[in-house]
Amino acid sequence: MDLSHNRLEDEIFVKISSMTNLRILRMQHNCLSSIPEDVENLRSLMMLDCSFNQIAEISPQIGKILGLSSLMLRHNLIEHLPNEFFRLTNLQQLALSHNKIRSIPTLIGQLTGLREVSFENNQLMSIPLELGNLTSIEQLRLEDNPGNLLPEGFTAKGMDAVMEFFAWNCQYT
Repeated sequence: MDLSHNRLEDEIFVKISSMTNLRILRMQHNCLSSIPEDVENLRSLMMLDCSFNQIAEISPQIGKILGLSSLMLRHNLIEHLPNEFFRLTNLQQLALSHNKIRSIPTLIGQLTGLREVSFENNQLMSIPLELGNLTSIEQLRLEDNPGNLLPEGFTAKGMDAVMEFFAWNCQYT
């Protein structure tokens, strides 16, 4: 279902929460300020794209959508990810670029199926060594963050599958 460019607000999740068989939901360029608790009812969802909104909060209930394989939340106001977020072990694509994220929780190491990860243009000062547990990653985007991102021993930890790694405009010491 594509509901993009409709000036929709958070209440839309209440209205569509009965669509329990919905697999794809595109809601880019709306007026969403959060991903509310009602999202938990969309248990069949495989792809969610809420990019280009004003999302600042993600409900912990998102962790109940266990079949989610693609989550795109680019160009929002997200500062942190709830711990329940890291129950989404079927995620293959995670796009969180252009937000206000300051740190990536170490729990990201549990998302071992991730293939594409983008955290560019955030406020990251470092990344956890646990990101190296993600041995299926083919693309890792970290560019345009203010910090010294790569911890010592990071590349030795794994990630042999990485085909594209972007980290320009980051500070390194």
